[in-house]
Amino acid sequence: MGGRLVTLSATVGQQVGRSSTVAVLESMKMEHEVPAALQGRVTRLLHAPGAQVEEGEALLPVELMDVEIDAEQAGGAVDLDLVRADLPNRSSATHGSRMNAAPMPWLRATTRASARRARTLPT
Repeated sequence: MGGRLVTLSATVGQQVGRSSTVAVLESMKMEHEVPAALQGRVTRLLHAPGAQVEEGEALLPVELMDVEIDAEQAGGAVDLDLVRADLPNRSSATHGSRMNAAPMPWLRATTRASARRARTLPT
């Protein structure tokens, strides 16, 4: 998405982690964070804050390398196994029992109506 470059949070020589925020673009009256596509070191800045940039245009080249960055610089470590305490516990047993009780209520109603019609039809 093209827009106006609001800020560059990376500097030349800085080590950036994959998906850490390196710039902020303003487009359609909203600010969008731009993540680094690679993990490495910023080699140069191609635009200054305030510049108009187009979609797909490079903002700052990153030299691919293995870099050690702390969790704060990477945008925080993400624990994929973390269960948030503020969310209700939704176990598969709860969902399974509820779904098995009436998987398709419209089917049950249709079946009952068909059964009533079958009883009232002349033989």
